[in-house]
Amino acid sequence: MINTQKVFIRNFSSKAIQDFFTKTLDAFGEELNRLASQMYKYPNGKKGIDNHESINDVFALIERSYIGLLNNAVVRSFPKNSTLHEFIVSGKKQGERADYLVTHHFDDQSINFLFEGKISEATYKDYENYDPQVAAQYYKQIHDQACKYFEAEKEYYQNETYIVTIIFEWIRKTDLLDGIRKELKEYEKDDSVTDYCYLYHTHEAGLMVYGTVLLPTQTPTISARVKL
Repeated sequence: MINTQKVFIRNFSSKAIQDFFTKTLDAFGEELNRLASQMYKYPNGKKGIDNHESINDVFALIERSYIGLLNNAVVRSFPKNSTLHEFIVSGKKQGERADYLVTHHFDDQSINFLFEGKISEATYKDYENYDPQVAAQYYKQIHDQACKYFEAEKEYYQNETYIVTIIFEWIRKTDLLDGIRKELKEYEKDDSVTDYCYLYHTHEAGLMVYGTVLLPTQTPTISARVKL
């Protein structure tokens, strides 16, 4: 079984944003478990990557697969929402595609979330020498990429739009996972730039999902926060 652990979600000023990310990221854990039990329990006790139990292979998927699972989580949690992923942006090259767009409906209102995702593999260096300023620079690169997609088509957006950076980080090494789990309570205090962070794990490996939620006019910084 894959465990879902909410590390933190910032207290967004908008209850709708808070509700969206909490329910979606909880449901993402359910999607990982569904996938693991139905597709990643290999026959005859066959092991997965690194000779771990086969269900741990769900932590080593590609970005597009995780966006698909995220979409499943959104649709199951909010059936009235509209979603679109991997779509060509007007005026951009054929190979340039926005990752994922959600129109979220609540209380007779709607807002948009434009996601830009990246995958990575956790390293000891990242966690031993964590620097919020370095994290902010990394988020800014992803945020700015999504903003270009938004700017190219903003005349077509009917609702206020938030840019969401989302990182899917494979925690491959068991001892690194153990160390991360021991320090989870310190992460929110030490990390002043990330807006949400969830850990999905077995006893052997895991997946950290985290990122920022900002307006296109904002920049990922230590002080940036969502306003609605």
